[in-house]
Amino acid sequence: MEKVVVFLDFANVDRAASERGYPMDYANLLHYFREGRFLVEAYCYLPINPRNPYAHDEIRDELWEQGYIVRDKMGTPAGDSYKCNQDLEITLEMMRVAHELSPEIIVLASGDGDFVPVVLALRQRGIRVEVAAFPDCAVRQLVLKSSGFIDLEWYVEELEAVQEGLGDSVESATPETAPMTTVRADAALPETASVVDQAMGADEIPTASEPGPTVIPESESPQP
Repeated sequence: MEKVVVFLDFANVDRAASERGYPMDYANLLHYFREGRFLVEAYCYLPINPRNPYAHDEIRDELWEQGYIVRDKMGTPAGDSYKCNQDLEITLEMMRVAHELSPEIIVLASGDGDFVPVVLALRQRGIRVEVAAFPDCAVRQLVLKSSGFIDLEWYVEELEAVQEGLGDSVESATPETAPMTTVRADAALPETASVVDQAMGADEIPTASEPGPTVIPESESPQP
Protein backbone atom coordinates (compact mmCIF):
# COMPACT_ATOMS: atom_id res chain seq x y z
CA MET A 1 0.00 0.00 0.00
CA GLU A 2 1.39 3.39 -0.98
CA LYS A 3 2.24 5.87 1.76
CA VAL A 4 0.57 9.29 1.49
CA VAL A 5 1.03 12.57 3.38
CA VAL A 6 -1.61 15.32 3.12
CA PHE A 7 -0.99 19.08 3.28
CA LEU A 8 -4.10 21.26 3.65
CA ASP A 9 -3.77 24.98 2.95
CA PHE A 10 -6.88 25.76 4.98
CA ALA A 11 -7.23 29.43 4.04
CA ASN A 12 -6.94 28.69 0.32
CA VAL A 13 -9.40 25.80 0.21
CA ASP A 14 -11.91 27.17 2.69
CA ARG A 15 -12.00 30.56 0.98
CA ALA A 16 -12.75 28.95 -2.39
CA ALA A 17 -15.42 26.70 -0.86
CA SER A 18 -17.06 29.63 0.93
CA GLU A 19 -17.20 31.60 -2.32
CA ARG A 20 -19.30 28.77 -3.76
CA GLY A 21 -21.43 28.18 -0.70
CA TYR A 22 -19.90 24.75 -0.09
CA PRO A 23 -19.62 23.72 3.59
CA MET A 24 -16.43 21.64 3.70
CA ASP A 25 -16.30 18.45 5.75
CA TYR A 26 -12.55 18.20 6.42
CA ALA A 27 -12.80 14.84 8.17
CA ASN A 28 -14.49 13.32 5.12
CA LEU A 29 -12.03 15.07 2.81
CA LEU A 30 -9.13 13.44 4.63
CA HIS A 31 -10.76 10.01 4.26
CA TYR A 32 -11.22 10.77 0.58
CA PHE A 33 -7.55 11.58 0.10
CA ARG A 34 -6.39 8.45 1.92
CA GLU A 35 -8.73 5.93 0.29
CA GLY A 36 -6.76 2.86 -0.75
CA ARG A 37 -3.55 4.25 0.73
CA PHE A 38 -1.67 4.28 4.02
CA LEU A 39 -1.96 7.74 5.59
CA VAL A 40 1.31 8.58 7.29
CA GLU A 41 0.31 12.07 8.43
CA ALA A 42 -1.91 15.04 7.59
CA TYR A 43 -0.97 18.67 8.19
CA CYS A 44 -3.32 21.64 8.22
CA TYR A 45 -2.12 25.26 8.12
CA LEU A 46 -4.52 27.62 9.87
CA PRO A 47 -4.19 31.46 9.86
CA ILE A 48 -5.16 33.39 12.99
CA ASN A 49 -6.76 36.84 12.98
CA PRO A 50 -4.64 39.04 15.32
CA ARG A 51 -7.71 41.12 16.21
CA ASN A 52 -9.72 38.05 17.17
CA PRO A 53 -7.19 35.36 18.05
CA TYR A 54 -9.74 33.00 19.62
CA ALA A 55 -12.14 32.96 16.67
CA HIS A 56 -10.71 29.73 15.28
CA ASP A 57 -10.34 27.83 18.55
CA GLU A 58 -13.28 25.55 17.79
CA ILE A 59 -12.13 24.94 14.22
CA ARG A 60 -8.60 24.19 15.43
CA ASP A 61 -9.86 21.63 17.95
CA GLU A 62 -12.09 19.98 15.36
CA LEU A 63 -9.19 19.64 12.93
CA TRP A 64 -7.04 18.01 15.61
CA GLU A 65 -9.87 15.59 16.43
CA GLN A 66 -10.26 14.78 12.73
CA GLY A 67 -6.64 13.64 12.50
CA TYR A 68 -4.77 16.73 11.30
CA ILE A 69 -1.63 18.15 12.85
CA VAL A 70 -2.58 21.83 12.97
CA ARG A 71 0.07 24.49 12.34
CA ASP A 72 -1.43 27.86 13.17
CA LYS A 73 0.15 31.23 12.57
CA MET A 74 -0.76 34.68 13.88
CA GLY A 75 -1.40 37.18 11.11
CA THR A 76 -0.24 40.79 11.12
CA PRO A 77 -2.65 43.77 11.06
CA ALA A 78 -2.99 45.63 7.77
CA GLY A 79 -5.43 48.50 7.96
CA ASP A 80 -8.89 47.08 8.60
CA SER A 81 -7.71 43.61 7.56
CA TYR A 82 -4.75 41.37 8.25
CA LYS A 83 -2.11 39.38 6.38
CA CYS A 84 -1.06 35.81 6.91
CA ASN A 85 1.06 33.78 4.52
CA GLN A 86 2.07 30.22 5.39
CA ASP A 87 3.56 29.25 2.02
CA LEU A 88 7.09 29.08 3.39
CA GLU A 89 6.08 26.90 6.33
CA ILE A 90 4.19 24.52 4.05
CA THR A 91 7.08 24.32 1.58
CA LEU A 92 9.70 23.60 4.25
CA GLU A 93 7.56 20.93 5.88
CA MET A 94 6.88 19.25 2.55
CA MET A 95 10.62 18.99 1.91
CA ARG A 96 11.23 17.72 5.45
CA VAL A 97 8.54 15.07 5.06
CA ALA A 98 9.97 13.99 1.72
CA HIS A 99 13.41 13.54 3.30
CA GLU A 100 12.39 11.91 6.60
CA LEU A 101 9.25 9.91 5.74
CA SER A 102 9.80 9.12 2.04
CA PRO A 103 6.12 8.92 1.05
CA GLU A 104 5.16 7.70 -2.41
CA ILE A 105 2.43 10.35 -2.65
CA ILE A 106 1.93 13.87 -1.32
CA VAL A 107 -1.49 15.50 -1.63
CA LEU A 108 -1.35 19.31 -1.62
CA ALA A 109 -4.78 20.82 -1.07
CA SER A 110 -4.21 24.32 -2.46
CA GLY A 111 -4.50 26.22 -5.71
CA ASP A 112 -1.66 28.61 -4.86
CA GLY A 113 0.88 28.98 -7.68
CA ASP A 114 3.67 29.74 -5.22
CA PHE A 115 3.95 25.98 -4.70
CA VAL A 116 5.06 25.23 -8.27
CA PRO A 117 8.81 25.08 -7.37
CA VAL A 118 8.34 22.67 -4.47
CA VAL A 119 6.00 20.49 -6.53
CA LEU A 120 8.69 20.17 -9.20
CA ALA A 121 11.39 19.52 -6.58
CA LEU A 122 9.34 16.72 -5.02
CA ARG A 123 8.58 15.12 -8.37
CA GLN A 124 12.28 15.11 -9.18
CA ARG A 125 12.73 13.02 -6.03
CA GLY A 126 10.30 10.45 -7.41
CA ILE A 127 7.31 11.51 -5.30
CA ARG A 128 3.87 11.75 -6.89
CA VAL A 129 2.37 15.15 -6.04
CA GLU A 130 -1.39 15.48 -6.42
CA VAL A 131 -2.94 18.95 -6.25
CA ALA A 132 -6.48 19.19 -4.86
CA ALA A 133 -8.43 22.39 -5.53
CA PHE A 134 -11.51 23.89 -7.13
CA PRO A 135 -10.66 24.06 -10.86
CA ASP A 136 -11.30 27.76 -11.42
CA CYS A 137 -9.33 28.66 -8.28
CA ALA A 138 -6.23 26.66 -9.17
CA VAL A 139 -3.31 28.41 -10.82
CA ARG A 140 -2.87 26.70 -14.18
CA GLN A 141 0.89 26.13 -13.89
CA LEU A 142 0.44 24.41 -10.52
CA VAL A 143 -2.04 21.96 -12.02
CA LEU A 144 -0.03 21.32 -15.16
CA LYS A 145 3.18 20.64 -13.25
CA SER A 146 1.65 18.36 -10.66
CA SER A 147 1.40 14.59 -11.07
CA GLY A 148 -2.39 14.72 -11.04
CA PHE A 149 -5.31 16.97 -10.19
CA ILE A 150 -8.11 16.21 -7.71
CA ASP A 151 -11.23 18.21 -8.56
CA LEU A 152 -12.73 19.38 -5.26
CA GLU A 153 -15.84 20.70 -6.99
CA TRP A 154 -16.57 17.19 -8.28
CA TYR A 155 -15.85 15.81 -4.81
CA VAL A 156 -18.27 18.21 -3.07
CA GLU A 157 -21.04 17.65 -5.61
CA GLU A 158 -20.68 13.87 -5.38
CA LEU A 159 -20.61 13.99 -1.57
CA GLU A 160 -23.75 16.13 -1.47
CA ALA A 161 -25.52 13.71 -3.82
CA VAL A 162 -24.53 10.76 -1.64
CA GLN A 163 -25.63 12.54 1.54
CA GLU A 164 -28.99 13.42 0.02
CA GLY A 165 -29.53 9.78 -0.79
CA LEU A 166 -28.56 8.74 2.74
CA GLY A 167 -30.55 11.41 4.56
CA ASP A 168 -28.80 12.47 7.77
CA SER A 169 -26.35 9.56 7.77
CA VAL A 170 -23.33 11.73 6.94
CA GLU A 171 -20.87 9.22 8.36
CA SER A 172 -21.95 6.72 5.72
CA ALA A 173 -20.89 9.11 2.95
CA THR A 174 -17.32 7.88 3.08
CA PRO A 175 -14.83 7.37 0.25
CA GLU A 176 -16.18 3.81 -0.05
CA THR A 177 -19.46 5.37 -1.19
CA ALA A 178 -17.87 8.17 -3.22
CA PRO A 179 -14.60 6.64 -4.47
CA MET A 180 -11.60 8.83 -5.09
CA THR A 181 -11.09 9.99 -8.65
CA THR A 182 -7.93 11.74 -9.70
CA VAL A 183 -8.28 13.93 -12.77
CA ARG A 184 -5.06 14.07 -14.76
CA ALA A 185 -3.20 17.37 -14.93
CA ASP A 186 -3.80 17.71 -18.65
CA ALA A 187 -7.55 18.14 -18.12
CA ALA A 188 -9.06 21.30 -19.59
CA LEU A 189 -8.71 24.34 -17.34
CA PRO A 190 -9.59 28.03 -17.71
CA GLU A 191 -6.92 29.97 -19.61
CA THR A 192 -7.48 33.16 -17.60
CA ALA A 193 -7.55 33.97 -13.93
CA SER A 194 -10.85 33.75 -12.11
CA VAL A 195 -12.09 36.44 -9.75
CA VAL A 196 -10.88 34.39 -6.81
CA ASP A 197 -7.41 33.90 -8.38
CA GLN A 198 -7.06 37.66 -8.76
CA ALA A 199 -8.22 38.31 -5.21
CA MET A 200 -5.78 35.77 -3.80
CA GLY A 201 -2.88 37.85 -5.02
CA ALA A 202 -3.90 40.85 -2.95
CA ASP A 203 -2.62 39.36 0.35
CA GLU A 204 -5.01 41.51 2.39
CA ILE A 205 -7.70 39.76 4.37
CA PRO A 206 -10.96 41.65 4.99
CA THR A 207 -12.09 41.25 8.58
CA ALA A 208 -15.42 39.45 8.69
CA SER A 209 -18.29 40.69 10.85
CA GLU A 210 -18.48 37.20 12.35
CA PRO A 211 -15.61 34.84 13.16
CA GLY A 212 -14.78 32.59 10.26
CA PRO A 213 -12.07 31.45 7.87
CA THR A 214 -12.00 34.49 5.60
CA VAL A 215 -8.29 34.54 4.81
CA ILE A 216 -7.24 35.25 1.24
CA PRO A 217 -3.70 33.84 0.87
CA GLU A 218 -1.03 35.23 -1.41
CA SER A 219 -0.68 33.60 -4.80
CA GLU A 220 0.98 34.28 -8.09
CA SER A 221 -1.24 35.15 -11.01
CA PRO A 222 -2.12 32.22 -13.29
CA GLN A 223 -0.03 31.98 -16.45
CA PRO A 224 -1.68 31.15 -19.76
